[in-house]
Formats: sequence, structure tokens, C-alpha cells
Amino acid sequence: DVAVAQDIYTMLAKRHEEARISEAMEPATVQIIESAVADSKPIKPNKPLNVLIAAVLGLLTGITYVLLKENLHKSIHTTQNFSPKREGLDQYLNR
Repeated sequence: DVAVAQDIYTMLAKRHEEARISEAMEPATVQIIESAVADSKPIKPNKPLNVLIAAVLGLLTGITYVLLKENLHKSIHTTQNFSPKREGLDQYLNR
């Protein structure tokens, strides 16, 4: 009894595996619903916007650089910026 049941189980397992393999080998049916169409205008990159942003950032960077350089510069540009008597440098200015 056990040997017969074992043989039947082995035969059924083998058929199951064969059926699974044959099902996997069959080509799938594919149907095209609608053909793909490319847009005439690309979504990215938006060149005019990129140029505008680059120009604005370039101007802001340049202006910020000049303002920081002028405001952080430690030298004396005019005599109004400094009092020689307080600084003790009047002897050098009168030469």
C-alpha cells in the first residue's frame, strides 16, 4: 500500500512539474492597445528659464562679492575716514 501510494505521488509530482514547465514555455499573448507617441516639445531642460536663473544668480553673486570686498576692506580711502590726531599719525601726513 505504501509503495503504491509513493509511486502515485512521484508520478503526479512529475506530471505537475512537466505541466508547469510546458506552461512556462508557451509564449504569452501580448496585444498593443495604443502606440507610443513622443511629445514634440521636450519637458526638460527648460533652456530660457535656466539661462534666466543663471544670469540672476551671476549678478547677485557679483554684487555680493563687490559689496563684501568694499565693506570688509580695512584700508583708508579718504581723510574723512580717519582722524590723524587720535591715531597719532599726523607726523606722517604732514611730510
